[in-house]
Amino acid sequence: MASHPLDNMIWNALAGPQAHLGVSNGKARRFDPEISIFAAVERPLESLDGLAEIIPEVINGLRASVHMAERRGVKRESIVIDPGIGFGKSQEQNLELIAKLDQLIAAFPELPLLVGTSRKSFLGRILADEEGTPASADERLHGTIASMVAAVLHGAHIVRVHDVKASVDALKTIDAITQSAPKAVSTTSR
Repeated sequence: MASHPLDNMIWNALAGPQAHLGVSNGKARRFDPEISIFAAVERPLESLDGLAEIIPEVINGLRASVHMAERRGVKRESIVIDPGIGFGKSQEQNLELIAKLDQLIAAFPELPLLVGTSRKSFLGRILADEEGTPASADERLHGTIASMVAAVLHGAHIVRVHDVKASVDALKTIDAITQSAPKAVSTTSR
């Protein structure tokens, strides 16, 4: 089976490096991806839903994933972190993660942060109809755009999306707005 040209460029280890890196020889897999994405996974996904403090759990999971990846030969400059929006987390936890991305950035200031909210089920629940029926995946575009913009405004460096044109248009607009904001004038005397 032929490999895709991008196979060795991006490696998305959603289950954390422990599920993907060779354990027996202590080395990273035979390829050297340019970007390795690690999600915060320390415990089974279904056990995250009841946690009262999701931010420390995600930070600890990301620390463990980054540490393990580096021990196994993944270069730090190739690592991107992902809080794993939607994976085993409640709607409230997902919203809290997006609202508090600054805490993840503070914990990992040297690593880019990727957020993927596109079409996630928590958006379907937010956008439910009057009877409480969640919006289907193809009805979540507006929620996706709103959550993606919120993530970027809260510091996300990279976003994972399905609807590329709509996402790019939204980000161009947000960029134009934030770039036109007047710069704060320093009142400090020299």
